[in-house]
Amino acid sequence: MLKIILSILFSTLLFGNDLEPLYLEIKNIKSNQGFIHIAVLDNQETYEKAIKFDQNIEPIMGMIMQANEPSLSIQLNLNKNKPYSILVFHDKNNNKKIDLGFFGPLEPYGFSNDAIGFFTPPKYKQTLIDLRKEQNHIINLR
Repeated sequence: MLKIILSILFSTLLFGNDLEPLYLEIKNIKSNQGFIHIAVLDNQETYEKAIKFDQNIEPIMGMIMQANEPSLSIQLNLNKNKPYSILVFHDKNNNKKIDLGFFGPLEPYGFSNDAIGFFTPPKYKQTLIDLRKEQNHIINLR
Protein backbone atom coordinates (compact mmCIF):
# COMPACT_ATOMS: atom_id res chain seq x y z
CA MET A 1 0.00 0.00 0.00
CA LEU A 2 2.87 2.36 0.81
CA LYS A 3 4.30 1.75 -2.68
CA ILE A 4 1.01 2.83 -4.24
CA ILE A 5 0.81 6.01 -2.15
CA LEU A 6 4.44 6.90 -2.90
CA SER A 7 3.89 6.19 -6.59
CA ILE A 8 0.88 8.52 -6.71
CA LEU A 9 2.72 11.22 -4.76
CA PHE A 10 5.77 10.93 -7.02
CA SER A 11 3.67 11.14 -10.18
CA THR A 12 1.93 14.24 -8.82
CA LEU A 13 5.23 15.95 -8.10
CA LEU A 14 6.71 14.89 -11.45
CA PHE A 15 3.82 15.76 -13.76
CA GLY A 16 1.97 18.52 -11.90
CA ASN A 17 -1.21 19.79 -13.58
CA ASP A 18 -0.84 17.60 -16.65
CA LEU A 19 -2.11 14.59 -14.73
CA GLU A 20 -5.17 12.71 -15.89
CA PRO A 21 -6.68 9.74 -14.06
CA LEU A 22 -6.64 6.36 -15.73
CA TYR A 23 -9.15 3.93 -14.25
CA LEU A 24 -7.73 0.48 -14.79
CA GLU A 25 -9.67 -2.73 -14.26
CA ILE A 26 -7.85 -6.04 -14.41
CA LYS A 27 -10.28 -8.88 -15.10
CA ASN A 28 -10.17 -12.65 -15.28
CA ILE A 29 -8.21 -13.09 -12.05
CA LYS A 30 -8.94 -16.74 -11.28
CA SER A 31 -7.29 -17.03 -7.88
CA ASN A 32 -6.65 -14.99 -4.74
CA GLN A 33 -3.22 -16.59 -4.45
CA GLY A 34 -0.17 -14.48 -5.17
CA PHE A 35 0.12 -10.95 -6.49
CA ILE A 36 -0.77 -8.87 -9.53
CA HIS A 37 2.25 -7.04 -10.99
CA ILE A 38 1.56 -3.88 -13.01
CA ALA A 39 4.15 -1.99 -15.07
CA VAL A 40 3.42 1.31 -16.82
CA LEU A 41 5.86 2.01 -19.64
CA ASP A 42 6.36 5.12 -21.74
CA ASN A 43 8.87 4.08 -24.41
CA GLN A 44 9.48 1.29 -26.87
CA GLU A 45 12.95 0.42 -25.59
CA THR A 46 11.64 -0.41 -22.11
CA TYR A 47 8.69 -2.28 -23.63
CA GLU A 48 11.03 -4.43 -25.75
CA LYS A 49 13.03 -5.33 -22.62
CA ALA A 50 9.86 -6.11 -20.68
CA ILE A 51 8.46 -8.52 -23.28
CA LYS A 52 11.80 -10.35 -23.21
CA PHE A 53 11.25 -10.76 -19.46
CA ASP A 54 14.22 -8.58 -18.54
CA GLN A 55 14.08 -8.26 -14.75
CA ASN A 56 15.95 -4.93 -14.87
CA ILE A 57 13.35 -2.77 -16.57
CA GLU A 58 12.50 0.60 -15.09
CA PRO A 59 8.81 1.35 -15.59
CA ILE A 60 7.67 4.91 -14.97
CA MET A 61 5.23 3.38 -12.50
CA GLY A 62 5.10 -0.11 -11.11
CA MET A 63 2.97 -1.67 -8.45
CA ILE A 64 2.32 -5.02 -6.88
CA MET A 65 -1.11 -5.75 -5.41
CA GLN A 66 -2.66 -8.76 -3.72
CA ALA A 67 -4.63 -10.85 -6.23
CA ASN A 68 -8.37 -10.38 -5.79
CA GLU A 69 -10.67 -12.75 -7.66
CA PRO A 70 -12.37 -12.02 -10.11
CA SER A 71 -11.09 -8.46 -10.77
CA LEU A 72 -9.05 -5.59 -9.42
CA SER A 73 -9.66 -1.86 -9.97
CA ILE A 74 -7.11 0.91 -9.48
CA GLN A 75 -6.65 4.54 -10.43
CA LEU A 76 -3.37 5.73 -11.92
CA ASN A 77 -2.55 9.42 -12.35
CA LEU A 78 -0.48 9.87 -15.49
CA ASN A 79 0.66 12.69 -17.73
CA LYS A 80 -2.13 13.12 -20.27
CA ASN A 81 0.30 14.31 -22.96
CA LYS A 82 2.12 10.98 -23.31
CA PRO A 83 1.03 7.57 -24.57
CA TYR A 84 1.52 4.59 -22.25
CA SER A 85 1.75 0.84 -22.44
CA ILE A 86 0.68 -1.29 -19.48
CA LEU A 87 1.81 -4.85 -18.81
CA VAL A 88 0.21 -7.01 -16.12
CA PHE A 89 0.86 -10.51 -14.85
CA HIS A 90 -0.47 -12.68 -12.02
CA ASP A 91 2.44 -14.03 -9.98
CA LYS A 92 0.54 -16.98 -8.52
CA ASN A 93 3.50 -18.54 -6.71
CA ASN A 94 4.93 -15.22 -5.46
CA ASN A 95 8.41 -15.75 -6.93
CA LYS A 96 8.43 -12.13 -8.21
CA LYS A 97 8.72 -13.12 -11.88
CA ILE A 98 6.54 -14.56 -14.60
CA ASP A 99 7.10 -18.28 -15.00
CA LEU A 100 7.87 -19.41 -18.53
CA GLY A 101 7.35 -22.67 -20.39
CA PHE A 102 8.41 -23.81 -23.83
CA PHE A 103 5.53 -21.95 -25.50
CA GLY A 104 5.59 -18.79 -23.36
CA PRO A 105 4.24 -17.61 -20.01
CA LEU A 106 2.73 -20.15 -17.63
CA GLU A 107 1.08 -17.50 -15.46
CA PRO A 108 -1.78 -15.23 -16.56
CA TYR A 109 -0.76 -11.95 -18.22
CA GLY A 110 -2.24 -9.10 -20.21
CA PHE A 111 -1.43 -5.93 -22.12
CA SER A 112 -3.14 -2.58 -22.43
CA ASN A 113 -5.79 -2.43 -25.17
CA ASP A 114 -6.13 -6.18 -24.56
CA ALA A 115 -3.55 -6.45 -27.33
CA ILE A 116 -2.44 -9.92 -28.36
CA GLY A 117 0.17 -11.12 -30.80
CA PHE A 118 0.22 -14.22 -32.94
CA PHE A 119 2.69 -16.52 -31.12
CA THR A 120 4.56 -13.38 -30.03
CA PRO A 121 3.84 -10.49 -27.68
CA PRO A 122 1.89 -7.64 -29.27
CA LYS A 123 3.73 -4.78 -30.92
CA TYR A 124 4.37 -1.71 -28.78
CA LYS A 125 2.02 0.46 -30.85
CA GLN A 126 -0.84 -2.03 -30.31
CA THR A 127 -0.59 -1.49 -26.54
CA LEU A 128 -0.47 2.32 -26.43
CA ILE A 129 -3.13 4.20 -24.47
CA ASP A 130 -3.97 7.86 -25.18
CA LEU A 131 -5.36 9.45 -22.01
CA ARG A 132 -6.77 12.37 -24.00
CA LYS A 133 -9.19 9.91 -25.64
CA GLU A 134 -9.92 7.31 -22.97
CA GLN A 135 -9.67 7.25 -19.18
CA ASN A 136 -11.32 3.86 -18.53
CA HIS A 137 -9.35 0.80 -19.43
CA ILE A 138 -9.82 -2.97 -19.00
CA ILE A 139 -7.10 -5.60 -19.22
CA ASN A 140 -8.22 -9.24 -19.34
CA LEU A 141 -5.65 -11.71 -18.10
CA ARG A 142 -5.01 -14.69 -20.38
